[in-house]
Amino acid sequence: MSNANYPVMLFALARSANARRILEIGAGPEGGSGKTFASALPEGGELWSVDINTSHPPEEVRAATEAEFKITWRVLHGDSLTVPLDALGANFDLLYIDGDHGGDHALGDFRRYAPLVRPGGLVVYDDFGMGSGVNHAITTLAAEGRQGIPLTYNTYDGNAHYVIRV
Repeated sequence: MSNANYPVMLFALARSANARRILEIGAGPEGGSGKTFASALPEGGELWSVDINTSHPPEEVRAATEAEFKITWRVLHGDSLTVPLDALGANFDLLYIDGDHGGDHALGDFRRYAPLVRPGGLVVYDDFGMGSGVNHAITTLAAEGRQGIPLTYNTYDGNAHYVIRV
């Protein structure tokens, strides 16, 4: 089943955060979320992706997206919990977590990358409500006082983003 709401919601979240710098964990085989985020960034904006698979996102997709939207898209390859972060800097406006959905990574990605988000920025989890480690991470963060809101983008299967303001 096609889900047109997914890119619309990502675009809206990036715009609502007035994003100039976005960090995504998990670029995916086609770079779909990255292309959507790039389209929401202003000219000169910056997108960073962390993905364990060295072919994600495809180089030709990344280069074409940079040229089309006049943004910079950089990629770090490696495990999101161990890849060196020196090049990233800080003050991201939006952190999108859609990497390994196991409990260790889903929670670990928040703990590792949320400090790089500016005060008032957004952390967005994908696949909330799908019974994965993401749900465990959200429950743990909520118990620690990190409240957010679910935004369902696929009413067919209940898939949602979970949004936390930093």
